Amino acid sequence: MTAVFRLTFREAIRKRFVLAVGSLSVLFAALFLYGVHLQQQTLAQRSAAIHLRGPVQGGGPQLVYGFLLVMGLYMATFLASLVAILGSVGTLSGELESGTLLTILTKPLHRRSILLAKWGGHLAMSALFMALLDIVLIGGTRLLTGFLPPHPWLGGLLQELDIAFLVTLTLLGSTSLSTVANGVVVVLLYGLAWVGGVLATVGQLTRTELLVHLATITKFLLPSDALWRGTSYFLQSAATLKLSRGLGGNPLVGTHAPAQGFLIWAGCYLLLLLALAAWRLERRDL
Repeated sequence: MTAVFRLTFREAIRKRFVLAVGSLSVLFAALFLYGVHLQQQTLAQRSAAIHLRGPVQGGGPQLVYGFLLVMGLYMATFLASLVAILGSVGTLSGELESGTLLTILTKPLHRRSILLAKWGGHLAMSALFMALLDIVLIGGTRLLTGFLPPHPWLGGLLQELDIAFLVTLTLLGSTSLSTVANGVVVVLLYGLAWVGGVLATVGQLTRTELLVHLATITKFLLPSDALWRGTSYFLQSAATLKLSRGLGGNPLVGTHAPAQGFLIWAGCYLLLLLALAAWRLERRDL
């Protein structure tokens, strides 16, 4: 089982798609931090023009840096989600179609053990990708501006839970669907979760109960967007949250802490999907 885990992890990292997204992520991080640097210089020049001494501080700059960082992490979460989905989309279906999995099953290994090993390998790779992006963006912003989100560790944990859910959902699809069909379905579900989050904001702003109810159902069936909104809540300063609430909400980020019951549901739901994937693989005719 350990050997399958290591092999899956190495293969996931070596995939051309992961290497391509990794290269684009490096470019994105460089452009983002350069933009933060330019913004910091602009604010410093304006403070010098009005004869302010010392570094630029206060509510205004903190709002700007906080907004930039949250938007940067929004994009980073999207990139990591693509890695989680498309990196593991053919982990079982591709090997079933090619007959590779049959070779592995000749060894004294249970199907569920192979599933767990592959799940762990892809999750480790995707979680590492997410963590590295977070460290670069948050650490770089801190070095350039001195700004640090209020609770980066809590936000990071919710990001990793989001990544784990997407890997598990993709693995479940891989036990029943072809590689292409699985990729299309999971990406569409990921997009549907995002639409549900936007509908929730619109429904609350316009006081449309039907939209709010639809968004709530989507939230519990596809919790990825709600987990991001929980992440963004912990990354925003009190001033940013106050501003967003005053405007009636934000369609891209959360303005309230995630409910404890929802987080418990998300964790249990993930385990349920993983158990369902193991059950489906055990009964699939190879």
